[in-house]
Amino acid sequence: YRVLGVQPASPASKAGLVSFLDFLVGANGQMLLASGENVEHGEEYPDVDLPALLEENKGKPVEFLVWNMKSQQQRLVQLTPDDTWGGAGLLG
Repeated sequence: YRVLGVQPASPASKAGLVSFLDFLVGANGQMLLASGENVEHGEEYPDVDLPALLEENKGKPVEFLVWNMKSQQQRLVQLTPDDTWGGAGLLG
């Protein structure tokens, strides 16, 4: 999931996410998009449902694996989904 925008004072802003350069690739130790390994023809990939994960963890920290395409590095970031920060969405 590419970070397309980061709103001021949002959970994403507080966590230091960078618009257009950061990608959310994992959450709580699971990859957000499955690799396809061990998936038979016709089976669905076991992807993480990110909107559901955020909703289930409102007010609780979620550890994200973030890939930055400029630095070509990954980092772990703690984000707390919140619908009371004053803007749209749980991460902003």
